[in-house]
Amino acid sequence: MRVERAPHGLSGTPRYCTLQADPLSGGVSGDCFGPAPQVGDRIVVLDTSHVLATARVTRAIHTNETCGDAAWSIEAVQTSGQAQWESEYGLIDVPVDLRTGRLALGGRPAASNEWTMGVDRDGDGDRIVEFRGFPCDDNAEPTARAATSSCIEVRVPTSHGPERLRVDRSRNCY
Repeated sequence: MRVERAPHGLSGTPRYCTLQADPLSGGVSGDCFGPAPQVGDRIVVLDTSHVLATARVTRAIHTNETCGDAAWSIEAVQTSGQAQWESEYGLIDVPVDLRTGRLALGGRPAASNEWTMGVDRDGDGDRIVEFRGFPCDDNAEPTARAATSSCIEVRVPTSHGPERLRVDRSRNCY
């Protein structure tokens, strides 16, 4: 008998968000990248030490529809925890143990204008998913020249190295 599992325990569509306090609403606001967040989606907010809080999406709209469909402005309400909400990282559809999960920053960026952030879901040092940001061209390929877009690549570790799940591209149109 053969048992098939989702890659590395992922069951949804992993998305990366940057979040801060919204003084107007008393809630949380920010930007998420990837497919559109849905009202009710749970965001796990974490840093390099532990999970800080959880929140629920209450609103999601295109950041700018002419820039593509990979960037979303969101509003949320905190549902647990004690985040400072100055500038926090949040994840949607990444299974994280709320007691031991944490971010794993860094990695092996190919260029100085790239960044990599991994997620250690249970504190064992292994990354369940990585997000890699880089300037890219219209084909979502890294470029050192005048980039037309910003890309976030979502990948999972395998025994053969990182495997790309998708690349989210947002055009530089601001």
